[in-house]
Order: sequence, then C-alpha cells, then structure tokens
Amino acid sequence: MHICISMSLTFVSRAYILDADNNILLVKHNNDSPWVLPGGHLEDNENPSRALRREIKEELGIWIEILWIRNRTNDSSVMMLPIPVSLQEVEFYDQIKDKLVRKCEFRYFVRADSTKIKTNDEIVAHERFSIEDILKLSVPNEIFLTMKDVLEQNEDLLELL
Repeated sequence: MHICISMSLTFVSRAYILDADNNILLVKHNNDSPWVLPGGHLEDNENPSRALRREIKEELGIWIEILWIRNRTNDSSVMMLPIPVSLQEVEFYDQIKDKLVRKCEFRYFVRADSTKIKTNDEIVAHERFSIEDILKLSVPNEIFLTMKDVLEQNEDLLELL
C-alpha cells in the first residue's frame, strides 16, 4: 500500500531590495515570524516580475526597479522579462496552516527608495541589513544561505547594475 500526499506548487516572487551599500531590506509578517525577503504570490495570468512590482507596492508602498541585463529580440510578439538571479523550490512545514507547503520562488535584485516605505497591515517590521547582520538574525537557513550565495556569485553583476 502506498500513501501519496499531494502538495500543490505555488509561485512566489521575492526581492533583494538593495540600497547604495548593498544592504538588503527584510520584512516580518508578524512578531513571531522570521525576517524574510519582501514579495508575494503570483495571481492568475500574472508574470513573476509584474507580481513582484504589485506585491512590493501593496506591502511597502514603493515602486521598484528590477535590475537586470536587458535581453534583446527583434520579434515584436515576444516580451522579454527580467531574469531572476535565483529560482528555487522551497518546501517547509507551515505550523499555522498545519501542512507542508511547496513554493517556487523567483528572486530578483531590485533598487528602490526604501526611505519612503509605508507598510500595509501585512508587514509588522522592516529593516535593512548587511550580510554580516543577517547572520545574527532569526532567518530560515535556506533564505540566508541563498542570499549569501546569490550575492557572492553576482558581485560582478551588481557592480555593472
């Protein structure tokens, strides 16, 4: 006898919101939650970059610029989208919902004027951190390790952007 537990895969876009010193903006959704990258779920028929812009505007009240090297095409029927700096599938146990959750996360480097942040009721705290500061936080390991790897692997790219 085989028992199969089916988990649906949801799609999420998240942002490494970088300031001039490449500090990263993190948010908390409630006082007991860990610090996480801002972003959220894609809605029906929404591409990842559009979802990210919408989620950041809704949660933080700011417009973002997604940093990416422009792809070129001469085909007017093709819309070139920003390429995420990281794409990963995350599986974890959600204690509040009491179930396993699977997410496919598109992560982008973005710039924004984070001095003008006005959070909505989904966000209880926001703060900019250096990688060294992030080491001292309550951040899920997979988030920190990915951030550290992505930033280290893309140092040259960040200088170009």
